[in-house]
Amino acid sequence: MGTKFSLKKLISKKCPCLSKKYYSKIISSEEDTKKYKAIQILQISENEFIPQGNYKKLDNYSIIQSLLNKPLMKIYINEIFRPNKSIKSFQYQKIKGIFEQIKPEIKLLFKKLNLKLIIPDKPFKYRSFTYTLEGNPATVEDLDNYIPILLMELSIYPKSFIKKSKIKKIIILNNIQFSKVNLSQERSGFPEYNETKSIILSSKERNFAYIRIVFHHEIFHFIDWIDDYSFKDEKFEKLNLKNFSYGNGGENEREWIKLDKSLKGFINHYSTSALEEDKAEIYQYLIGCPDEALNNKDEIVMKKARRIQEFINQFDNKGIGKKENNFWGNLIDFRTQFVYKESVFQGNIC
Repeated sequence: MGTKFSLKKLISKKCPCLSKKYYSKIISSEEDTKKYKAIQILQISENEFIPQGNYKKLDNYSIIQSLLNKPLMKIYINEIFRPNKSIKSFQYQKIKGIFEQIKPEIKLLFKKLNLKLIIPDKPFKYRSFTYTLEGNPATVEDLDNYIPILLMELSIYPKSFIKKSKIKKIIILNNIQFSKVNLSQERSGFPEYNETKSIILSSKERNFAYIRIVFHHEIFHFIDWIDDYSFKDEKFEKLNLKNFSYGNGGENEREWIKLDKSLKGFINHYSTSALEEDKAEIYQYLIGCPDEALNNKDEIVMKKARRIQEFINQFDNKGIGKKENNFWGNLIDFRTQFVYKESVFQGNIC
């Protein structure tokens, strides 16, 4: 497919978002490993793979089916994809060229969702009144490793959701460096709500869980702002314990800090940094592990997940919120079948 190389200037409200450093120290425990082995991993044979289950009712089912029948995609799913694991150099050789192979599916999905995929071919730099955003072009290896899972995650969303979100572009860079007075930090994602209406992503990440977390986290920031040009949500905030107060914002929480398990209502420490980060983390957890999020043992987490579900249903009442479509049931079925059940819930896969 043709890619566009020119970028308009980015003028954006500051949005403190996740950075790789925050999750870089997450290591799956022995308990996680046992739990993963107990899950039946999808095996795609050399013959045509025909998905089974209710998620066939997802809007982009035909594209998902076509994608999964690509030879390199079968290797990607069967031999490389593992919860909370990163793609290694020797593994990459097995799927080298996958980006070129799945270009027809990329083109179909982006056309259907009325989105543009922009992959700049030269260093990017933008200076606003308050910050500077820089990034280098994504490498071929970046695209091979990053785009397949990004495409699978994007395929979850119906056209009505993307249209309502007003997201117009997904921009892929190798890295994103955010700088302002007395602050310089790497970002894994950046939602630009104003001029370009883009989700900007750093493609150098190799951890499957983190790639998905960042994507859905940034999407929520986008719709949370576009909905009413505010991050406020009194119903959500009132679910916290009475004496709780959020921290100093996501941009000031760059290192991994283990969640204090005595603090109820949060899925990780980063969630405690700001209301908007708490909501975005609950959302990525809800999309990544809908069955567990909606029935979590932590009653406050469960109520927060149900509040975000309510918000999303109202936001896209003609798509996700349309009862007869049963989006959430289809999503649960999709996650179960594809072992895409992972998120940062107190540092563990769900």
